[in-house]
Amino acid sequence: MVVTSDVKGNCASGECNYGKGDMEFESGAKYSGNWQGGKQSGEGEMTYKDGTAYKGEWKDGMQNGFEHIRLPARGGIIIKETGKNGRRHGQGTMVFPSGVIYIGSWKWTKGTEMAFFISANGDVLKVTFEKDDRVKDEPVTDEETRVKYIKLAKRVSKEAEEASERK
Repeated sequence: MVVTSDVKGNCASGECNYGKGDMEFESGAKYSGNWQGGKQSGEGEMTYKDGTAYKGEWKDGMQNGFEHIRLPARGGIIIKETGKNGRRHGQGTMVFPSGVIYIGSWKWTKGTEMAFFISANGDVLKVTFEKDDRVKDEPVTDEETRVKYIKLAKRVSKEAEEASERK
């Protein structure tokens, strides 16, 4: 039995101390990837019992860096973002099952000052936040800006679909 990130698990294959290995945790979660000092470090993927999965960078047993997260329990939301010390931080996108796409950034898991929501039918909404409260929604009417976000949303949606198919 190995303890990593304050969680107990068994090394199913490979090297789960220093190297590349697969660990099965008592919680039902499974991690496959790189290890350093008995902690997830470098590239790896954690899949939880409910189907939630995180694929990306790890440091000292915590999610850190570029992330790709699937949340089937929340209707299949796919998140692509940067993180730091196990929390959302930096630029990111979310693709909701309804087709709505969020493009913005996070500061330590909370929404930031401004984000864009793009609906499946092409409406673009600029949303302003103050201290994590949504305070203003305004439709984007400038055609150049609207087209820019629609193109970005299509690319993000396609990437999310491809990532889902790989799993």
